[in-house]
Amino acid sequence: MNQTLRTCDLMRRSLGHELMDDPGLEEDRHLSALRGLRRINKVSLTTRQLLRKLLEWSEPDSRIRILDLACGGGDVLVSLERALSRLGFEVAAHGCDISPLALEAARDDARKAGSGADFSQLDVVGGELPSGHDFILSSLFLHHLSDGDVVSLLGRMAEAAERGLLVSDLERRQGGLLLSALAPRLLSRSPVVHTDAVRSVKAAFTLEELGGLAERAGLSGFQLRRCWPFRMLLSWRRT
Repeated sequence: MNQTLRTCDLMRRSLGHELMDDPGLEEDRHLSALRGLRRINKVSLTTRQLLRKLLEWSEPDSRIRILDLACGGGDVLVSLERALSRLGFEVAAHGCDISPLALEAARDDARKAGSGADFSQLDVVGGELPSGHDFILSSLFLHHLSDGDVVSLLGRMAEAAERGLLVSDLERRQGGLLLSALAPRLLSRSPVVHTDAVRSVKAAFTLEELGGLAERAGLSGFQLRRCWPFRMLLSWRRT
């Protein structure tokens, strides 16, 4: 076992630089990392977990407008849009990200999948969130942010969402750290993914920490639970 994993102190977050956040990352390495993340998201059942909650909150055959913040390559949004469409919903799906390359990849993959999802560029932390969406989602993004930015973003998501919000992210636990060192090497050849997976877990929140930030953001009545694999799902519905 790697010495870093054996002795790592997870009592506090270690919010460090991730390779995917580097605007100078070479295009081929960036695209390879996006493909690796797509496989990891699929194995992690991210879409299924989000879909289950959306179905719980929505009437059959209704219209659902979804906004996915920091969507990356768009795989979660596209698979969610297709799943809802197959179930008879009329879906308007929109994703936004700060990376032009990720957005280009997302549009290409959506087109190949026959998805109607559309994408636009947005700095989620500093920009104004678009209005006109029932549900606002975020997946594997909060651990990139400071505590203050998380509180601000959750508050702005709650203000902009007409019906509710869903946030899926990693949980900082020893088991998750071990898994992050092993699973990405089985699912991706990208050294960027191999490096960032471990750094992401070290930067993630615990269940208690994320709950505290949700309270600070004013999300009255939110729900927060653990889910596969070493992840958390935060949900809040407007009453």
